[in-house]
Amino acid sequence: AALKSSLGAMGAATGKRVAKVMLADRPQGMLATAGNLVFGSDRAGFLTAYDPSTLKVVRQQNVGTALYGPPVS
Repeated sequence: AALKSSLGAMGAATGKRVAKVMLADRPQGMLATAGNLVFGSDRAGFLTAYDPSTLKVVRQQNVGTALYGPPVS
């Protein structure tokens, strides 16, 4: 699949990009948590948790249906 979107992490102190990953599906929204995770959802049905510093996938789960809104807590 062609990569359609990207996700970037910015350093709070410097404002400079510290990490970037390319994504196959455009996220429907992102949620940063105090638990040191960033969550994203997409229309392919995946809810994905990322490490906020490296943007490496910590966990990914297909919920069985398309997700048309951002994650909420």
